[in-house]
Amino acid sequence: MKLFKPKLIKIKTFPETDDDYVDQCFKIEFQEFEENRDWFDMPEAKAVTESGNTGKIEEALILAKTMQNRHPDFWFPYFWRAILYSKKRNYKDVWKVLLEGLELSKSKFDLCAKLGNLEWELAEDLPEAIKWWAKSIVIQISAKEFLNRDPSMARLRWNDSPFFYLSYVAEQLGLSRPFWKLRGYADQINIDKHCFIPEEAEKLYAAVHNQGTVSIGKVIELLSEKYLS
Repeated sequence: MKLFKPKLIKIKTFPETDDDYVDQCFKIEFQEFEENRDWFDMPEAKAVTESGNTGKIEEALILAKTMQNRHPDFWFPYFWRAILYSKKRNYKDVWKVLLEGLELSKSKFDLCAKLGNLEWELAEDLPEAIKWWAKSIVIQISAKEFLNRDPSMARLRWNDSPFFYLSYVAEQLGLSRPFWKLRGYADQINIDKHCFIPEEAEKLYAAVHNQGTVSIGKVIELLSEKYLS
């Protein structure tokens, strides 16, 4: 019996800069593999979301852990266990399960996106959040280019949140071209074209004002130049 070997996604890279923060944002220290499974086609995954979204947190955690045991290389149960632990304010396990997913899952860009979201939402640490958002975008764009070269790969999933958040960062930094590219991707991925409520937008703008650096601007510009067509 011939075992299926998932295809390794070649991550698009460029030479290191003289800025340590910038280089950390673009350094991918794990491998990304093709992922043909769609959680929406998996009844056990839908059961997790249904329980979690109706307040049955403990039940959802059991279902997610059971799914993880059956599919240890699938990103979804790690992602949802993190959501559920966050609902319980069990933040130590939030980080733990996401980092575990980075080690074991075939596809990791959703986990990177979630790590970025949590760095922002829980710690309000914008530089750390941007590191994870940038990594997620690098992986997603690399997978897209891999897909274009290899039609046998299944349809490509996207996670819009890194594009969405970073578009606001670019806007506040006055980087108009990166802003339009990032927002364009976010709008194409999410046809509802969501936006922050004013209070959330102002909070992010204030963080960019207080925590923004030249290095963060470089990250945004390099994402635009090297990865976003």
